[in-house]
Amino acid sequence: MNSRKYFDRMLVINGIDLQTNGHSAARLTQASGALSGYPVLNAIYGAIHNAGLPMPWLIDGSSTPSQDLGLQPVTRLPATDLMRSLANPNRRDGTRQFLRTADIAIIEQYRQERLQALLQENGMPYRDSQVASQLDARINRGLMHRLDDVFPETIDSLDLKGESNSMISRIHRMLVAIQAGICVTASASSGGFDTHGNHDAGHTTALTRFTRSVDYLWEKAEELGIADRIVLHLTSDVGRTPHYNSNNGKDHWSVGSSIVMMKNQPWTNRSVGMTDATHRKLTINPVTLEQDELGVQLRTAHVQQTLRRILGIENDPLCQEFSIDVPDIDLLNPAYSNPVIV
Repeated sequence: MNSRKYFDRMLVINGIDLQTNGHSAARLTQASGALSGYPVLNAIYGAIHNAGLPMPWLIDGSSTPSQDLGLQPVTRLPATDLMRSLANPNRRDGTRQFLRTADIAIIEQYRQERLQALLQENGMPYRDSQVASQLDARINRGLMHRLDDVFPETIDSLDLKGESNSMISRIHRMLVAIQAGICVTASASSGGFDTHGNHDAGHTTALTRFTRSVDYLWEKAEELGIADRIVLHLTSDVGRTPHYNSNNGKDHWSVGSSIVMMKNQPWTNRSVGMTDATHRKLTINPVTLEQDELGVQLRTAHVQQTLRRILGIENDPLCQEFSIDVPDIDLLNPAYSNPVIV
């Protein structure tokens, strides 16, 4: 990802106090704003905007935060062939179907009628709830035709440099689901950053893969016509120590950074938050964002508060239920930014 290419889409947030240096806790607080007791932002946003969608929140792996607290269950990103089958189960190959379209319509009609008849019977509450869920699923199943309309013959596997990258296929499938209108939020992760040994070589490889993935995401989103709808939050779990250990590695550090990306916004092309030259957190003035010994320490809760504001959901009752109680810092005010101290 070339910063010259994307500088006008980036808000860099530095000096975030993670309050932990453990992987799992850091992942959760980066995604939710709290070390425990809060759902990740994807779950809140998915619950607000799912509108009966078949897979409102897609997630790609076990290391990606998925704490939903019952608000919005995740859908594990299906493999390419399975995703194509879900889009059109009657698709045999590129040109043939198993059954005629008219026959499928008749079968679906009888399925719906049978479920409606079962609901009208006097049954047990548990059974009735299962039948109702099945009926809802059958109704929402019709939305999957949107995916069939846009699903490409091939899913990309190479980055924009023509090199193989395991993230590319996952990103492509997620973007297609968003383009189809069956998904409103997605979470993906990339590994290789836990460099307790040989840090520089490890991070060079991991960052190259990661930044090329971000570059691909934006270019593909433009191609699919959805780039103007993307709010992208790039984050790590823990930070890395400012010094090397005996294995030329860097261990866990409880200070981190995030990047929020979006097109055509007045609050981008800025950095906010501060650390000193040894990567230690500094407090900032909540208005001017300048270093202030009596100021506020940036936390993941401030980042989540800002993301809720960007997404237009900060006043939604669900956000109020999981309110973020930290001193307000307007990280979106384009009049202020911070230098990077090196």
